[in-house]
Amino acid sequence: MRTLLMLAAFGALLAGPAAAQNYPTQPVRMVVGFAPGGGMDTIARLVSDKLAGPLGQQVVVDNRPGAGGTLAAAYAANERADGYTIILTETSMLIGPVVYGNVGYDPIESFVPVANLTQAPLALVAHPSFEADNMAEFIELAKSKPGEFFYATPGKATTQHLAVEMLEKAAGLDLQDAPFQGGAPSVTAVVSGEVPLAIVSLSAAVSQAQGGKIKILGITTAERVADFPDVPTIGETVKGFSALPSNFLVAPAKTPPEALEALSKAVETAMQDKSLTDALSKQGLLPVYKSAAELKAEIPEQTQVWTDAYKSVAQ
Repeated sequence: MRTLLMLAAFGALLAGPAAAQNYPTQPVRMVVGFAPGGGMDTIARLVSDKLAGPLGQQVVVDNRPGAGGTLAAAYAANERADGYTIILTETSMLIGPVVYGNVGYDPIESFVPVANLTQAPLALVAHPSFEADNMAEFIELAKSKPGEFFYATPGKATTQHLAVEMLEKAAGLDLQDAPFQGGAPSVTAVVSGEVPLAIVSLSAAVSQAQGGKIKILGITTAERVADFPDVPTIGETVKGFSALPSNFLVAPAKTPPEALEALSKAVETAMQDKSLTDALSKQGLLPVYKSAAELKAEIPEQTQVWTDAYKSVAQ
């Protein structure tokens, strides 16, 4: 009996590396912390389609909105670390514990990086009937009516929320935050006239703006985006202002190195596909691939930058 148990254990040891080398043998789940139809969901669906080829398996998008993406992060952090759960997240995930306290994950210890996908310009948008048509008019109007204007965000202390808080500080404004569960609900709130303003990803704003349902007052990049040269930056009016979060993929800590390598290579291959980068660019995103090693080196620094931003507006 003892011999049989030893043989079984030995067989399991041999099977482990073989199973890892054969990864993946089933579909991979991409968890997204925001609602379907928003900017993050758009990225997830574009990228997941292109990952299926190099991985040889379908990548299924799993939307779990709430609390600025921290619910999804906590969920994914506690999933089995076998390479079959990854999370598409953004910079706001890094400061979740600072904002909410015990969120069920540590931004550095709970995850291992897979790859950076894009930088994500944000857009300050307004209902077509809003009295201001550009940033200069908006700032003048907001200063004349302090505390009267509400703006929709995808959640408290998301990068969108923090970007407007930083704008308020830089321009001397007093605006009111109205948190929603994702970029799509934020846009819908403006389109319907429920709130006059929203701060959303440029990718979530573009299609509605092209249809005349909202207007873009300004974007948060330091320079204008090549695919949208007529859209002004906020910094053109508020000198020196910029706020540019990133979208990236991570996996639960202790995910096998072989699975991480396969995922990273698949992302690298996907991001070399011009049809994908063109599609991301047309959504107002800036395709910026960074390897797992580059992302790992950058995450602590970005965590500190956005933590400082939160603390400065939370005082």
